[in-house]
Amino acid sequence: ENTLVIVTSDHGESLGEKGLFKHANLYENNLMVPLVFRFPGGRQGGQSFDRQVGTVDIVPTVLEYLGIDPPATTSW
Repeated sequence: ENTLVIVTSDHGESLGEKGLFKHANLYENNLMVPLVFRFPGGRQGGQSFDRQVGTVDIVPTVLEYLGIDPPATTSW
């Protein structure tokens, strides 16, 4: 009820696309990863976005949710 859950991955996987069965290439199926947030209380539930997002969006999203301004300069 009070927990923010984030589901993601470090890379995708080739499952036969282009004849490949590994993750050692730079095709879209390896570069695209899931990024799912489950906010407490179902807040903002059911939203999806047309634009590409990535793991770099995790910290800014969590900071925004907590109402914390990000530092002026960041190392991420």
